[in-house]
Amino acid sequence: MNDNIRLKWEPLNRTPLDEIEVQLSEFFADKSTGVTILKNGTLLFIDDEGNSVENAKEAMNEARFILDFRVAPIGDEAFLVVLHSAIAVYVSKEEFESVKDEVKARISELRFPSEEHIVPSGWSENDYLVGVYGRGKLQFDAYNFEYHKRLEFGNK
Repeated sequence: MNDNIRLKWEPLNRTPLDEIEVQLSEFFADKSTGVTILKNGTLLFIDDEGNSVENAKEAMNEARFILDFRVAPIGDEAFLVVLHSAIAVYVSKEEFESVKDEVKARISELRFPSEEHIVPSGWSENDYLVGVYGRGKLQFDAYNFEYHKRLEFGNK
């Protein structure tokens, strides 16, 4: 994919970053993992190796070319739009409900040129809408990289 191929709409995160931190801390408290949080809600489950910012930049440079995703709930409050085993985007249910109508109206702007979306059987309309919205948020982080924080959980 050419670097110049971009989505027409790369939504901005509407969930406060401290809220994301709290939710992740509760959900991953008993897991031995860490996560890097970017400003637009992208989460990187990559090894820190003492260089979180550079590792995150490298991961995001590759992530902008990821097309496929799945949507996983985090408790009753949010979704993870999983694009790779190490890359996801946080979308709170409140955030999604506040943009749902806009996502529907601008769905063509959340597709890459000539991309066709096929909704897998068993997915709800909301799964699909959350997924393309989250992927759009990832695109913003990929092209407008802004590191927020690294969190470590469990016995790491």
